[in-house]
Amino acid sequence: MADRLKDMFFTNSTINQFADIIRQYHPEFNKDRFVNLVFNDEWNSKELKEKMYHTTICLHEVLPENYKQTLDILLKI
Repeated sequence: MADRLKDMFFTNSTINQFADIIRQYHPEFNKDRFVNLVFNDEWNSKELKEKMYHTTICLHEVLPENYKQTLDILLKI
């Protein structure tokens, strides 16, 4: 059976790689906190869109509050 997208793109490896990329442009990025927020107790039961949304919420929690600064970081990745 074909792998489901949620299991292909939202893995421990891909989330950690994504965090590493962010740290290249924002060295203060708290990778450990981000990864821990993403992989909460409900993570495995989430569907693709839920994982996407949850990841964005977690990212928002760890990026700077300043909109321009955050936008500059995200545009680089």
